[in-house]
Amino acid sequence: MKNKAYDINNYIFNKEDVFMLDANIWLFLFPAPSSSQYSYIKKYDDFAIIDVNQILDDFENGVVDFTDGVIADCCLRNNWKLITDDGDFTTGGIEVITTNQKLITGCR
Repeated sequence: MKNKAYDINNYIFNKEDVFMLDANIWLFLFPAPSSSQYSYIKKYDDFAIIDVNQILDDFENGVVDFTDGVIADCCLRNNWKLITDDGDFTTGGIEVITTNQKLITGCR
């Protein structure tokens, strides 16, 4: 199922919306430091309910790449909207907010 894409410049943010930021957005906002050490603590509980078999089937059939499938599955299960600049994130049945015109066009 195609994603529904919104141009971030025209999107009306709602206080009830919950967003997941794709890695490319984090890297735009916080580029990697060149000479510092950081320790990160991550919580992976949300990934325990992922439908890995469906994601693998979609990956095998060329529908999605694996990480896009995981992200889409998490967004679907949690009713999250994805903010991304990934131009090929056109399938998954989720709502996507972006400035990437290729993505907006591909989701039509």
